[in-house]
Amino acid sequence: MVQDEAQHPAFAMEMTRWASYLTTTRTILDFPDLASYERYVREVEPRTLKGELVRSCEECEIGNFIYLNGINYEYEARHPTAPTASDREPYQPDFFLKDYDIFIEHWALDEHGRTPPFIDQAKYTKDMEWKRAQYDGEKRKLVETYSYEKRNGTLLRKLEDNLKNRGVRFQPRVGEDPLQRLRELGQIDRFSKLLCTFLGHVKSSQHSMEWLHERAASSPDVERARSFLILFERVYERYNQYLEERGEIDFHDMVNKAAEYATSGRFNSPYRFIVVDEFQDISRSLARLVLALVNQRKPEARLFCVGDDWQAIYRFAGADLSVMQSMEEIFGHTKRLFLAKTFRFNSAIAQVSSKFILKNEAQIKKQVVPASVVSEPCVFVIPAGSPSSRPLRTIFRIIAEKVKGSRCEVLVLSRYSQFKTMSTAGYLNEELNWWKEQGKSEYPNGIVRCDTRKNHRGEVVRTIHSVKGLEADFVIVVGLCHRLYGFPCEIMGDPIIDIVLAKSDPFPHAEERRLFYVALTRAKKAAFLVTDSKNPSTFVSELESEDHLVQRIDEAQCSECREGVLVPRKGPHGEFLGCSNYPACRNTKPI
Repeated sequence: MVQDEAQHPAFAMEMTRWASYLTTTRTILDFPDLASYERYVREVEPRTLKGELVRSCEECEIGNFIYLNGINYEYEARHPTAPTASDREPYQPDFFLKDYDIFIEHWALDEHGRTPPFIDQAKYTKDMEWKRAQYDGEKRKLVETYSYEKRNGTLLRKLEDNLKNRGVRFQPRVGEDPLQRLRELGQIDRFSKLLCTFLGHVKSSQHSMEWLHERAASSPDVERARSFLILFERVYERYNQYLEERGEIDFHDMVNKAAEYATSGRFNSPYRFIVVDEFQDISRSLARLVLALVNQRKPEARLFCVGDDWQAIYRFAGADLSVMQSMEEIFGHTKRLFLAKTFRFNSAIAQVSSKFILKNEAQIKKQVVPASVVSEPCVFVIPAGSPSSRPLRTIFRIIAEKVKGSRCEVLVLSRYSQFKTMSTAGYLNEELNWWKEQGKSEYPNGIVRCDTRKNHRGEVVRTIHSVKGLEADFVIVVGLCHRLYGFPCEIMGDPIIDIVLAKSDPFPHAEERRLFYVALTRAKKAAFLVTDSKNPSTFVSELESEDHLVQRIDEAQCSECREGVLVPRKGPHGEFLGCSNYPACRNTKPI
């Protein structure tokens, strides 16, 4: 449908405009320190439609805007007349419009002329004034843009006005050229998926286009949100027209019509007792249907809902936790019962996970009664990251000692589905095969089966979302690092979706905390958290600093001298781990 609409000039023009916003941007003003900003830029990897890797997402947006309007430019070309000096790098303005002899400089400043806290204000101002001085007498050659303009939604509009005032001719690249480039970058398919997700949420919530435009006006990226809604509105009309012409309805129509029929009395409900499971995952549309069914049979109707707000992890799919939190306001008089007894995990896991989730005071307070009481730690942190680290071997050895030859089940979990294609998934198979080849008698058969007990897609590493409701004796959580696509995730999908989704919990990483809680509580006996030794997950750091029932196992450190590290060695009886301080320290461990 998007491909078809792209044949119409107006839609193609707006698609061209949308292409300027391919990167979901946070401005440099949004970051508290240089490390977090550089990590963001490094992982987002802002690349223009011309294929240039640029220094910031804001520059990427400017470059795309210029390119899509048919204006030739060079990125960071050396200024032809600026003097050189031994104490200064050659001057390279951000953009040079060679057909007009115009330069564009983008400044990392807020509305008050202040730099971010991690940039030296005096040095930055001095450097900026020196650059401006290169245009004395020819000020029309310099166009200046600012980070605060991106933040308040005026960046591209002001840039366009400034360029047109200097005689720059705009010739939008409407047609196959930009659309073909978008296809090459995979952006048409990505945009189509975004449209489908957004459309589903709009139909479920039954929000009007007027309401959506009002929400877009308060979006962190107003220009991007408005451009998206212009395109979405046309696709939305075409989609509904398509269904109507064929006499069809989709799932969202089905739920909405059912609620409408029950509310109007067109459907007479025979149901006196209504049970809703996984209540924390209910959407607003399904809540309307349930309410309509209850209202039809008042006062004898009885509604029984079972849910756990600590496990609410599907906001991205349309779940609205506020329905559960506001049950009495929506459905009337309510009695709350706590099913506090768990038949899965022990007291150590219960204490660590409960303390962690209740940091968010919006979560419903409850006291979990564990399946068993233990006194030793059952949540272990395993640092990894060095070339010689073997975290999974360490974990398997610990499990082998715990089960002492008995069979057991292990779940290996990741925050992302992509993780199955990354190194840890391959490394897991490598480790499992290594153990099999060694024929270790102490190695539990249940783990040997781990690589053959794949899910229906053949994945060894499972996402946390996919195992909700499952359990295993031991759980290994991989990929616990501090980066954009770490855990917690610093980028929660495309922010466009937030226009239509239920209001998020203001507590930092609220849903990510609940997801981490779900991961911990899949384990019956112990959970192993594999974290990046150089960039550990903030969740792991929090657990280690505040809970004595979390134990760190530094696999590399020698337990005898506490100075050396255990490294692989070979002896007459095969491989083993030996201290790097040998011969001063003769500590060894079997592999």
